[in-house]
Amino acid sequence: MKSIIFYGKSIKQIIKGSNYKFNLNINKLIQNSKKTRQSISFDKRKLNKPPRPQNAWIIYRRDKSVMPEFVEKHFKDVSKKILRMWKAESNKTKLLFDALAKLANQIHSKLYINYKYKLSKAKKSKNNINKMNIDFILNNNKLFI
Repeated sequence: MKSIIFYGKSIKQIIKGSNYKFNLNINKLIQNSKKTRQSISFDKRKLNKPPRPQNAWIIYRRDKSVMPEFVEKHFKDVSKKILRMWKAESNKTKLLFDALAKLANQIHSKLYINYKYKLSKAKKSKNNINKMNIDFILNNNKLFI
């Protein structure tokens, strides 16, 4: 694999030069998880759809989420707490995770050669439309459809 130069250093130099204590193995962190809801759903439906490449925040969250203080906590609460931790991290640590994201992206592009992200539009459910109509009625005493 070709060495990536990132901020004047190779990713290998950035990782080895860091004193950050990882909670998970780096190789496991940069591989896409097979335990996400989307991955499990794609496997059940036998869809051969590649996952999106991980960014620095996702890799950081995966590393922190295995800490004992987050076990058996709600996803939303864990994410909020880890987000506060991320914002408090030094630029050196963020650079480390940016480098890991670049490495993960390189691996992702080798595994999924023809991958291209396509933004899908969210579907409006009938419940959302009905709620909008009710809000409109309550606010205007009229409904035009």
